[in-house]
Amino acid sequence: LAGALDARSSGGEAVASAIPPKGCNMSRAKFADVLRASGLLTLAPGAKHDGQHVFHIVASANGGPDHTDNFLYALGGSFNISIGDRLDPFNCVLAGRPKARRAVAIALCVACDESLHRHIDKRGKALPTLFTGGHHRSLCERFPNDSLALADALYNNGNAILRDVRAAERSREHDEVLA
Repeated sequence: LAGALDARSSGGEAVASAIPPKGCNMSRAKFADVLRASGLLTLAPGAKHDGQHVFHIVASANGGPDHTDNFLYALGGSFNISIGDRLDPFNCVLAGRPKARRAVAIALCVACDESLHRHIDKRGKALPTLFTGGHHRSLCERFPNDSLALADALYNNGNAILRDVRAAERSREHDEVLA
């Protein structure tokens, strides 16, 4: 067990050495390879819902690019599949405000530079959905080219979702006590 823990403790160092400090474009598959080589990705062959997936903060279906600033390492596959592209604000809370700001900044940068569109998964479409034209269009119109305001708005919306989840859980616990 000690040997396994020692090997895992160096995982973060291996990831850090594979990713430049300012981030980089990297496919999900390559990022998964980096995590797997570092012992930071658990797969469940034949049961993809049971293993971990490389997790986007801004979903690729919403214009989130395959970029290290938009990856939140790996989370459970069933969680990733179940939330799909509907909970980017919650993902921003999971990532934390500084990482959410980096994710939104790179999504906005990629959306505004046609030569970078190739870093967005097309999700089976002829053209990728851009951050500025997908689910976040209204926020992008409200805060044009202001990645900090966009990220903070998504983060604040995510906190509202988390508040509602906590309230629902408190209510459920209260109902169990009364039952």
